[in-house]
Amino acid sequence: MSNDNKNYKSNIKNVKNALTACEMAAFKEIGKYLRTEVRKNITNSVVTRTYKKKDGTLVKIRPGRLKRSIGFGIMRKFKYLQIGSKAFYAPMIELGTQNISPDSFLEKTVKGNIDHIRLIAGKHIKEIEKENIDIGLLGGGLIDSDTIQEISE
Repeated sequence: MSNDNKNYKSNIKNVKNALTACEMAAFKEIGKYLRTEVRKNITNSVVTRTYKKKDGTLVKIRPGRLKRSIGFGIMRKFKYLQIGSKAFYAPMIELGTQNISPDSFLEKTVKGNIDHIRLIAGKHIKEIEKENIDIGLLGGGLIDSDTIQEISE
């Protein structure tokens, strides 16, 4: 039995970087998709609305401002996607107040697009694609694999 000295070069760092790049690409595509969908789901008002805050001050809400304020951010260090609004009154509309009934435009959009989010993530991360096949989202289930690219555009 010979003792050949074999040198192995670790490829772990490259694999981790590749996984991170795939995750970030998935986050970016999901963020773009959700931003578009949330903007579609925000109800438009023809007239400027005025709401009274708890401290008694009046807040004027211009139509379209909320839609334009929707954005997303990717937190690379903690590996998550955050979507929201920069408009200070967005929480009042999303969650409601004592005078405003809630219009949970963010929550409804995300919950209504879970399958689509999984499909986008599956395009970038193979383990999720396998789960999508197992739960019937792909391969004879709800959506066939030929329409994945069409959906994400």
